[in-house]
Amino acid sequence: FEECGRSLTANPLFSTVVLAGGCVLEAGNETQKKEILTAVTSGERLLALALQEGAHHAPYAVATTAEEATGGYRLNGRKTFVLDGHVADQWVVVARTSGNSGDRDGLTLFLVNSGTKGVSVSRAVIMDGRNAANIDFEGVELERSAVIGEVGSGADILDPVLDRALAIQSAE
Repeated sequence: FEECGRSLTANPLFSTVVLAGGCVLEAGNETQKKEILTAVTSGERLLALALQEGAHHAPYAVATTAEEATGGYRLNGRKTFVLDGHVADQWVVVARTSGNSGDRDGLTLFLVNSGTKGVSVSRAVIMDGRNAANIDFEGVELERSAVIGEVGSGADILDPVLDRALAIQSAE
């Protein structure tokens, strides 16, 4: 990451490996880890973390919802400044399954494939030399197997991932 920073390389390494991949590594089940991380390490899959919803970093200020539906969940909301979100094959989406925006509890992480019905991606601005996207989720149907970690405990996954991300950005 020091070398990436030295040459100002705009690539999806940070978003794929550190952010979204870090969430899978931190809390994914064995099937998710094997399938996703194997594809990432072979260069076959790009990931992005869809977390932010406002202009300022506030990881618990999540209004995107995931309501229980037949056989899974229905996702609705908007994510902004998703680093490399426009080129990702899959997103780790942070959504609220309970509580209110700003609450630490009630966040759940979901794996969503690009091209899923109800997902709309638009390229946003270049942020700190990185490409970012805005992503809208409208009635996106997800199976229960899309959950990463435990329902409602997403902050326990995000906190260490974001801590590592800050250290890596410093190296960059």
